[in-house]
Amino acid sequence: STTSVTPAELMFGRQLHTRLDLLKPSVETVVGRSQERQKESHDQHTSERQFQLQEAVYVRNFGPGHGWLPGIVSKITGPLSYIIQLVDGREVRRYQDHVRKRYDPIPVLPETTAIIPPDQSPAIQEETQVD
Repeated sequence: STTSVTPAELMFGRQLHTRLDLLKPSVETVVGRSQERQKESHDQHTSERQFQLQEAVYVRNFGPGHGWLPGIVSKITGPLSYIIQLVDGREVRRYQDHVRKRYDPIPVLPETTAIIPPDQSPAIQEETQVD
C-alpha cells in the first residue's frame, strides 16, 4: 500500500480496536513494567545517604581550589539538606548530593599551639642577651 496505513485508519483518523488488540499488552502495562525495571536497576547501585550531627564528611567546593573540602555536619536543615562546618571555620549549606561520608581524620592543629617565627625563638633571644 502507498500510505502504509489501513483504509480504516485513513477513514476514521485512528486505529480501530478489535478483539485481536486484546492479545497485545496495553500501553499502561508496558510503561509500568519498564518503570519497575528502571527502578530496580537504579536501586542496585545507589545507597541511602543520611548524615548525623557531628559526622565527618566531605562537601563539594564550587569555588577555586580542591573539589572536595573536609568538614563536620553541624546542623540538619531539612530531610536532604545540611549545614557543614569546614576545617577553616566557614559554614556552608549543601544538598545531600554534594556531601560524602569521610573516613579519614581531619588534620587540625590544636588552638593552643602557637607558631613562633625562627628569628623570635626563645633560644636566639637568650643568646643575644648574654653579651
